[in-house]
Amino acid sequence: MRGSRPTAVKALFVLEVFFGVLGVISGLLLMIDPSGALIGFPPSVAESIPFQNFFLVGLFLFVVYGLYVLFLAYGTWTRNELFLERISKVGGIHWSWQGAAALLVILTVWLVVENSLIGLDYPATYMTIVLGLAIFLALVMPSTRKYFSAAYGRA
Repeated sequence: MRGSRPTAVKALFVLEVFFGVLGVISGLLLMIDPSGALIGFPPSVAESIPFQNFFLVGLFLFVVYGLYVLFLAYGTWTRNELFLERISKVGGIHWSWQGAAALLVILTVWLVVENSLIGLDYPATYMTIVLGLAIFLALVMPSTRKYFSAAYGRA
């Protein structure tokens, strides 16, 4: 059950760590300076969002794209159940796999909302899309699904 990690699982872990670190950094930068200037947003962008500054966006990035994704990376690497065993059993696949799938849904909704408010023509957005696609590809690889389903009798 604790076999060696497939290459796709290792890639998923690296992508999650990278995404999580970026989420923590960008979230902190937006909370420190809610104008968005530290990450290169022109002042006109803040006028296009409902909050008039980026503090809540920064908090979201810090918690969801940062801490949550780093927590997923921990689960991806260790496959420890922690307090989430029930989620794994109900879903038939380890909670970290399910959490990464949920992350992709959150990311998709985020991009739809971002597009409607400020557009998607920002380098950080392009990188986020590429990272999301890479995470998706690593997640749906048969070796990844098998690795995370092994303990639950499904592959």
